[in-house]
Amino acid sequence: MRLTIEPDVEKWRDALRWVQRHSDGLKVSGEDIQALYPGMRVDMFIDESLEAGVALVVVTWRERGMGAVTRSQLGVEVPAVPVTVVDTVGAGATFEAGLAGLAAARQQAHAARGGRPGPGRPGGGVALRCACTAIAEGHHTQHSALCRMAWCSA
Repeated sequence: MRLTIEPDVEKWRDALRWVQRHSDGLKVSGEDIQALYPGMRVDMFIDESLEAGVALVVVTWRERGMGAVTRSQLGVEVPAVPVTVVDTVGAGATFEAGLAGLAAARQQAHAARGGRPGPGRPGGGVALRCACTAIAEGHHTQHSALCRMAWCSA
């Protein structure tokens, strides 16, 4: 989410609601939540996302670390590792790529054991196809940056 690119908060909210309905996983920063919904508690945002159909919600808090909650209410908080910051360019994308890679590896391992294909939807799964695909096909084309926040059912 970049309010400097698209300053209309309601457009971002609409796009996020679409992502919540179509994604198994959602990664968002605590800053993004506050920019979209000033004063909203993070746990309320997580609950709304899970109720909308997201199977895993990951929230990052910069130097404080991250937290993740699943639809079955399993949760974890991971503190950040202290580092000397040199350049933050690509840090979020790197985190998201690692998260997507772990999810894809878990899905492949689960499928290899004969399990169902995905955590959130019948026949679906955490996929290599993300919200970018649907966005590129005409849904919320002006909000393609949101594709970095989510991965969708195959």
